[in-house]
Amino acid sequence: MEAKSVIPVKTEHSAGTIAVVTGSMPRYFEFWDSLVNTYVPLGTKYLRASSYNVVMNRNAALEKAVGDWVWFLDDDHTWEHDTLLRLLSHNVDVVGPVVTYKYPPFQSQLFKTYDAVTFQNCQGYTWPEIQEQLDRGVTLLDVPSMGTPGLLVKRHVWETLAKEGPPFIWPPYYNATEDTLFTYRCHKAGFRVCCDLTLPFPHVSTMAASAEINQEGELGRYLTINHKKIAYSPVFDKVVVG
Repeated sequence: MEAKSVIPVKTEHSAGTIAVVTGSMPRYFEFWDSLVNTYVPLGTKYLRASSYNVVMNRNAALEKAVGDWVWFLDDDHTWEHDTLLRLLSHNVDVVGPVVTYKYPPFQSQLFKTYDAVTFQNCQGYTWPEIQEQLDRGVTLLDVPSMGTPGLLVKRHVWETLAKEGPPFIWPPYYNATEDTLFTYRCHKAGFRVCCDLTLPFPHVSTMAASAEINQEGELGRYLTINHKKIAYSPVFDKVVVG
């Protein structure tokens, strides 16, 4: 369908497809707030791929996509209104924003090395290492693999992968994900996979606050984020309200 829930703008960029990968119902209001305020090139289409099977959803989105690119959106993220246009401006094969995991310790979804055989030797970028890149003036970082939230993929990339089978496939091991395997396969096929280090893509989550007696018999404060419990820290007192 025509992307009526976004803001079409005149731009030098060609049209493509916004692909929302979700279950039967998107989960967060913050996601919709971002979507309806997103600037997109004229003629951009929107589609939603929803089922219990995320690999099926992503492949279905690519099969139905129109235009020169697909921008993958998961329904538990937020972004700024010009994020898509900024990604398009790089004019590279595969490019995405900075994405963190939504559970402690909130590591990045950027990889320095990726092991597609056993998935035991995948090494991610730490935040100090990313800061080092920024300090050196690197804002567009080439990586062997990254997550797909907010990922922009050019048509020639997925059409090349599709010649040998579905672009997205299930990893053989539980500790890997279909999205990082996809970007690694893009990398191995000779395509450039990049992250815009200046472009955040917040990962939305649910949180529960509690006061509980710990094993030492002391009353402690805790935050439970996506079933991961962490001890309260005074740093959380510095709340930013926007």
